[in-house]
Amino acid sequence: MLTLLLSACATTSMPPARVDRSDAWLVHFSTIREITAFVIDGRLSEGGVGSATLFWRQRGEQFSARASGPFGSGAIALSGTPSAVTIRDGDTRIITTQPEAWMQQQLGWQLPIAGLRFWAVGRPMPGRLARYAYNDAGQLAVLEQAGWHIHYEAYEPQEEGLWLPSRIRFVTGEQSALLRIARWRDIERNGD
Repeated sequence: MLTLLLSACATTSMPPARVDRSDAWLVHFSTIREITAFVIDGRLSEGGVGSATLFWRQRGEQFSARASGPFGSGAIALSGTPSAVTIRDGDTRIITTQPEAWMQQQLGWQLPIAGLRFWAVGRPMPGRLARYAYNDAGQLAVLEQAGWHIHYEAYEPQEEGLWLPSRIRFVTGEQSALLRIARWRDIERNGD
């Protein structure tokens, strides 16, 4: 009798598990949520006109960045945390708690300094309201958060099975900037 029950259980198949986009997002998110440090090299174009080279180094909350190119300035360097940023533009050096406003006023364009640490790897900032949609692989396709609309146009495979963005469009108000990431490197995760 026991054999009959076991063989009956063995022939009864369970319906296949359904994986929807939210499940795929959870799998993808588990691979990126622990990223604590990275370096990106890329190009940034504002409004489809001209482009600048961009170097961004993130380590925890600390970052340093350089943009150089035709945005009306030779080169600009930024460093600090989301709460206090030092900006160097030529001989000018200022410390501000509102780097995006300074960039807009002085340069006519801006980067999402506070959110870039999270948005660059393809995840929302923690603790802030967000609306988002996924692509078929469970990666963010569109994210709306903190006054920014972020469109993830392409992802590329990286080390250890990570898929990270390679083309990100940042939109706020009437401004649009496209970040093309040519190379990810020095990626660290908790426990590395």
